[in-house]
Amino acid sequence: MRSHILDQPLFNALRFVDSTSGSSKSETSIAQNADEGETETLSKRLASVTSLSAQIDMVLKDFRRKLSFELGVEEEALDLTGSSHDMGVDSLLAVTLRGWFWKEMDANVSVFDIMAEISAEELCHRALDKSPLRIRTNGAV
Repeated sequence: MRSHILDQPLFNALRFVDSTSGSSKSETSIAQNADEGETETLSKRLASVTSLSAQIDMVLKDFRRKLSFELGVEEEALDLTGSSHDMGVDSLLAVTLRGWFWKEMDANVSVFDIMAEISAEELCHRALDKSPLRIRTNGAV
């Protein structure tokens, strides 16, 4: 019988290795993402699309994946319409997410923006606005 305490995100490092495949859950999900053709970085994918809405969708999808990994919850369990704080983001994770935005999108997003009472969707929009990879339309800078 498996204890329910191990289902808490705090104990994700203690997840059992699947005895049939010999791989852990995180290794399996990484392999699945690679199989889906998402081996390119977010910055390369952002540069390759021609519409702003496609860029926003990419950022949201990758942000959800990153937040899911960091919080140790399933992607489907995250509601990006709530604030980062409501999803469990603390100041330490906000610093990690700031580094992720910088690394993936060259966007200088402040910790204050991440911890603000705005939705995660709005946060991703702001990050994309600060990125040089954002598609500029109608002469907008």
